[in-house]
Amino acid sequence: MARAQAKTPPAVAKKVQGVLVDFLKVKPGEVTPASALVEDLGMDSLVAAELLIEIENAFDVEFGLEAVEELMAVQTVGDLSAVVAARTARGANRAAK
Repeated sequence: MARAQAKTPPAVAKKVQGVLVDFLKVKPGEVTPASALVEDLGMDSLVAAELLIEIENAFDVEFGLEAVEELMAVQTVGDLSAVVAARTARGANRAAK
């Protein structure tokens, strides 16, 4: 997914990292694009579902429950940022619904 990460807007990546820092109550230096969501940050399916809500609120988007599976498939914070960037670019904005 390195190619997708390169296309992730820096503002999206920074905001995703900020959401993770706040949600997981970790130090900012612990959350980098290379941080593994499961191994480094302890994410499991319950945390992923709760994180999805936080991301939806932060980006004012609505992903739906199928996004939890997509989130669990990503490996790193950079991958997560790429998924968020792609989904927000697809017009998941709540105002559009």
